[in-house]
Amino acid sequence: MAVAHLVFVPLMAQGHLIPAVDTALLLATHGALCTIIATAATVRTHRRLGPAVRLEAVLEEKSGELAFPRMRQVFMLNNTHAIVRRAVRSNLAMFLPPGWARAREERMEGYVKSYLDVSWAPIVSRDFSLLFNRKLLF
Repeated sequence: MAVAHLVFVPLMAQGHLIPAVDTALLLATHGALCTIIATAATVRTHRRLGPAVRLEAVLEEKSGELAFPRMRQVFMLNNTHAIVRRAVRSNLAMFLPPGWARAREERMEGYVKSYLDVSWAPIVSRDFSLLFNRKLLF
């Protein structure tokens, strides 16, 4: 299957460049190769510019830098929700493959479940061990 290659040529002002980068990153999540034409000075000030990247992979990488597993899940949930909301409500919705939004919603459900597991498992296991050690079964 051929991969779409999109070229963005925004005006070199912040109000034009950032939306072009955001759109390119969103399209890159669907496998499109995106190129943004920019000057060297612009690239130095906006480090997000560079080779085509997959936004979700970047988010996964950034979430790995967070200290607590709970925060990783909240970070991924929040950002995935923002991507889905923005994509579905925009003109880009017509470019999304069937089931794209549903797949992300399922992933968000997984983040919620993982958050609950990571947050509550230590507390629940400790409380149950206290109950069993004292033989206070109901």
